[in-house]
Amino acid sequence: MLRILQSLHNSSFKAKLLFSYIILITIPLTISSILVYKQFTMYLSENTSTMISQRLNQETNNINQALTSIENIGFQLSADTFLTAYLNERHQPFNNDSYITMTNKISPMFKWFKNTNHKISKINIITLNESISEIDTFVHSSKFEYEAWFMEVKKNTSLGLPYWEKYHEQRAYRKVDTLNPATSPVFSLFCIINPVYKSSSSYLELEVNPRLLFDSLNVSPVGKSGYLAVVDSAGNIISGKNTPLLESLMKKDDLNRLLKGSNGEYAYTYEGSDYFIKSQEINRLGVHIISVVSTAEIEELFDSSKRNYIVTISVTFILLLILAYYLGYFMTKKIKKLSNAFVSFQKGNFNTRIEVNGADELDKLSFDFNIMACNIQELINKVYKAEIAQKKSELSALQSQIKPHFIFNTLESLKMTAELHDEEEISDGLTALGNLIRQNIHTGNHLINVECELENLADYIKIQNLIRNNTIKAEFNIQEEICQAAILNLVLQPLVENCIIHGFRSNQEFLEISICGKLADDSIIFTIRDNGKGIEDQQLQKLSRNLENSLNDNSNSTGTGIGLMNVNRRIKLYFGDEYGIGIESSYNEGTAITVKIPFSL
Repeated sequence: MLRILQSLHNSSFKAKLLFSYIILITIPLTISSILVYKQFTMYLSENTSTMISQRLNQETNNINQALTSIENIGFQLSADTFLTAYLNERHQPFNNDSYITMTNKISPMFKWFKNTNHKISKINIITLNESISEIDTFVHSSKFEYEAWFMEVKKNTSLGLPYWEKYHEQRAYRKVDTLNPATSPVFSLFCIINPVYKSSSSYLELEVNPRLLFDSLNVSPVGKSGYLAVVDSAGNIISGKNTPLLESLMKKDDLNRLLKGSNGEYAYTYEGSDYFIKSQEINRLGVHIISVVSTAEIEELFDSSKRNYIVTISVTFILLLILAYYLGYFMTKKIKKLSNAFVSFQKGNFNTRIEVNGADELDKLSFDFNIMACNIQELINKVYKAEIAQKKSELSALQSQIKPHFIFNTLESLKMTAELHDEEEISDGLTALGNLIRQNIHTGNHLINVECELENLADYIKIQNLIRNNTIKAEFNIQEEICQAAILNLVLQPLVENCIIHGFRSNQEFLEISICGKLADDSIIFTIRDNGKGIEDQQLQKLSRNLENSLNDNSNSTGTGIGLMNVNRRIKLYFGDEYGIGIESSYNEGTAITVKIPFSL
């Protein structure tokens, strides 16, 4: 990785630009492609699941309609007044009237209802009235009084509601049925007849053939090779293809848990192939319709869409790369032209110019290069050499005039003359001025100790008193602990200078200035306070804002050489933003300036 970065660092700007374009294209395109692909795959899965769910809903609705139709027949038969009256009557054995009623009215009615709904395979009447002979559809209930299934029937029909008995083997109620053991599993609908009179209650049973009930499931497959089946919670395959896959599926604990819910989905692998299983419950029968579809078949339905998506993304990526290459070429073409012009200019070809054909930043840079080349050529050919010679002579003469030792020698001569004439005040003033000039020869950010800064300040006040007839009273109150601490050169003097220049009120006899210094935690706090005319509120607010923004302000607001803003800016630049100057003032009462610097020896 490091070698690749090093190679990229040493490569051309065009290569770097192309590499940047590739990165900027690849990352968002890859992320968006992954997200879109996931959404697309999720949509396909949901679409497949929805398609299968619609098929299951359709089949469930068809079966529920068939069950409702059978329940309606059960309601009609159980409410039939003629049948109810027949069941409540006491019949004599071998009574001809009873036989005629059974043969001409009841049996044809049952036969008609069976013909109207071919899913009903048999109709049974289980009655408490043992005076009715056990012929045709009638069975005495006393034989099953304590059997579990019959107790469930009585319990679930006691309120007059229909009761669907789960998938079970067809019962042999009569001896003739026992002689014919060819029975098959059925669903049974039970309805109570005449529930008011418990002593003569009877129960209508409509046996429903599962094969006929679920005949619509196999009409059309699910997809190309998928199929539907009906199973119960016991793992019985009631209807559908009895395939090895389905038999294997019935043994899985996960599927048993799935069948306990009303509907669900299940992924199943059989003999190396993946299958998508989806189930939906038919509540009344306690069974589930399940669909079995090969996952490969589902994916095959959408393979063409996936291929088209991948091809689209690939083509888009290639087109973006080609576009990035040509953009890089056109942009670096101008940069290369500009670079060649600089190389030619460095070799001394000052007539080099760049042809400008546009108005972008690179064209503007080329235009500026042409202007620079013209100016340099003009300076070299016309005035540069002469001006340099003239500047050198002027600088030499100026330097000889302002040699520091010349100034100090002159001040020393004036001091001696003053002493010879007993002008001690003038002599002291010249000494202070010499010290002040010596201190101010270097006004950079170098550090001195506080004691030297105070001596410099005392000399400055002495000179000001010489000028202003001793109208300045200065008081120093400095803690001894900070005298050897480090401070920037010329910090306090400009602040006292501001007090003197701007502090005198009209007709003020004396200006009193207090200079205090103390140690507070790890900082030194200087306070310079005067009793001058102070600052008006509006001007004070403006001055405070300027102090806060002094790092961005290069102006000299005081006009004293190194002004108040300059001192604040120097402190912040050297020590940090938490240090600097603060100011408080009341008009016609005075001004107080605080200086905060770190304590260091």
